[in-house]
Amino acid sequence: MQPSISVSNLGPLIGILGSNAFVGVTGTASLVLDGSAKDIIVKSVFHNQEEDYKRESEIKAYGSNTIYLIFRKYGFSLCFDANDSVNNNSEEVFDATSNNGQRGRQFVLDAIEFYAIDKNYSTVDAHLLPLDIKLDTPPDQLVATFGEPDGKGGGIKQSMDLWMRWDSLPLDMVQNLTTKKIGLEVQIDDRSWDTGSKSRWKSLTIFRS
Repeated sequence: MQPSISVSNLGPLIGILGSNAFVGVTGTASLVLDGSAKDIIVKSVFHNQEEDYKRESEIKAYGSNTIYLIFRKYGFSLCFDANDSVNNNSEEVFDATSNNGQRGRQFVLDAIEFYAIDKNYSTVDAHLLPLDIKLDTPPDQLVATFGEPDGKGGGIKQSMDLWMRWDSLPLDMVQNLTTKKIGLEVQIDDRSWDTGSKSRWKSLTIFRS
């Protein structure tokens, strides 16, 4: 059995993984995030200013089953996937007071992406980062904390930046998590493993596993 990983700070957003969102019959522009998850974002990111949340959020669909709720100015985005186990049952209605019982499709928050170096995003505020990760945490420290990754790739021959992925991180602080295990993927600002262990990370993604 893989031992639990102890971290002192899960981060304010990790607890909303697995939350629901609802898309009504008018399409993606009507996306409504579960009330408790929205409240956490408004409090943690926008200092309880809901109007700022509305103004700074951007909705973008990829195909019919994936929707992003994007906060470019704040350096993070939320990735929702269609919850087919609910959508395929015509008797199910997403239960959220904010959508007034409107029928539509239910999505689930599958991943949260944080950006440190990206031309399309501002650098994420450090207090939003999960799992004790800092903006200057080097990749070799991530390996020391989480163990050898389950997957990695990139490099000069592939003409792409390095990346590492941990498929499932069992955490010993799960009381506030909707999902009991999460995965982690990190994009590194380097194409050489010789120097990449001390390079900066560009983006990191936490996801349901």
